[in-house]
Amino acid sequence: MSAHIEYQRNGSYIEELTHTPTGKNSPAIMHKFKPYRWLSVSVDDGKILNDGKDTESVTVEVTNGLQVARDNTPADVLQYDGDVVLKVNGAEMAKTLTDGRVVFDVTTEKSAGNSIDIVAKSLSNNIAKSDRAEIKVIQ
Repeated sequence: MSAHIEYQRNGSYIEELTHTPTGKNSPAIMHKFKPYRWLSVSVDDGKILNDGKDTESVTVEVTNGLQVARDNTPADVLQYDGDVVLKVNGAEMAKTLTDGRVVFDVTTEKSAGNSIDIVAKSLSNNIAKSDRAEIKVIQ
């Protein structure tokens, strides 16, 4: 008998159950926990002109981590209203999610060759797995 893995929701977490054969009819179960809510950050094409006028849209969503753990992607967006804490090039800010989603535009005057790093760190009042995206600055 070989080992197999199952996933199940346990409150705010996903529980990973690894069943390994340890003897006749006595499997061992190891518990590993991951947050149930996973933040997803995506950008349009990942490139922005440095003229201060061009915009790149950023989308942040709260997705079903259980589906992600089971390789069911893209995962469903969870119904969630509240703030998400972001870091954009190291500057922390909050955006308000409605129905698990927020979209905002970024502009820049940084010189070509630089990048803008966007990290969805956490939810303001729930546990979540973070995610990040990068926008390349072009001329």
